Amino acid sequence: MRMKNTIMILREIASCYPSLSVVGSRLMDSFRAIAANEQRDDLKLLANAYLGVLKKSQDSNAWMPVAQFHIHRIPTDAPTDNKDKTATPGNAAHRPSQPLSRTEPVRQEPRVESNDSDERRYCPNGQSMYR
Repeated sequence: MRMKNTIMILREIASCYPSLSVVGSRLMDSFRAIAANEQRDDLKLLANAYLGVLKKSQDSNAWMPVAQFHIHRIPTDAPTDNKDKTATPGNAAHRPSQPLSRTEPVRQEPRVESNDSDERRYCPNGQSMYR
């Protein structure tokens, strides 16, 4: 049942996943093996149908190479100023002004125990419930 649900979900998100050619190729290899070796006919049918969807997206050049996927581009409609717009790790414009870790402890309000009927109780999983 899990395999059937997984294939059905993959078919539903096929317009946006996979977007990388490496991932798409691996998925095609996996689903070819499922379609060839699976004993259940319903899973074979779903695997072949998903292979068709993958082949269609591969033929339409919907998949991009990994190098193209990680290119960072600055939008053309971004406000222009006199600062350097290169996105390098050493650029001071891209460094945070404050350190990322806190040096002072986070203060938490103490919990007050009372016997009022309107008291807010907390479950172990963090959700609150009323008595």
